[in-house]
Amino acid sequence: APTGSYDPLTIFANDNDGGGSYNARLYFTPPTDASTIYLRASGLRRSDAGGYAIIVERVPPRAVAPKWRIPTLRTGRTIESAITLGDAKRGANRLYHRYKLNGRKDHTYTIDLRTIQFDALLEVFAETALGPQLIDRNDDVWPYVVTCSQARNDLLWQGCLNSRLEISFQKGGTVYLDVTSPNAMSTGNYVLMTSKGRKN
Repeated sequence: APTGSYDPLTIFANDNDGGGSYNARLYFTPPTDASTIYLRASGLRRSDAGGYAIIVERVPPRAVAPKWRIPTLRTGRTIESAITLGDAKRGANRLYHRYKLNGRKDHTYTIDLRTIQFDALLEVFAETALGPQLIDRNDDVWPYVVTCSQARNDLLWQGCLNSRLEISFQKGGTVYLDVTSPNAMSTGNYVLMTSKGRKN
């Protein structure tokens, strides 16, 4: 491309700090009519200079499980699993696992999502005439007396990455829970625990 301010190339993706700290990260699918794409590495300021590395990885195709294969949460049971790059994605490239919970009338269930490998987010949906509707969500929960704002070291801060929801059923029914993260393309192991349920 010619030097100077003129650039005939069309920019279809860019990122600043998506890789954490000063690092950048892009997830993109090249246009179908593009035989060659170009990556341009630069700083935000004209004076920025220094060494860098570019790593290119192919992300596995997105896998979307049919609705009839959504696993059911068993009360009083624990699930150990891991979110990987091949899992289904929602908006903003958020990977997720979906579960369903069958609740009893006038019962409340506690769902705990624990991990130290990504920032956990737990969301619960209910089927309505307009389709699935988000009814509750939790990002960070601290299971002890200390609050997240008081965490003073890495070990304490890891506890703030966990999520917890309490779901109360006024009548028997089914809700859907997504194990995900507020951050794009977050992966890692997690533990999902469902209480036996208590009568309201």
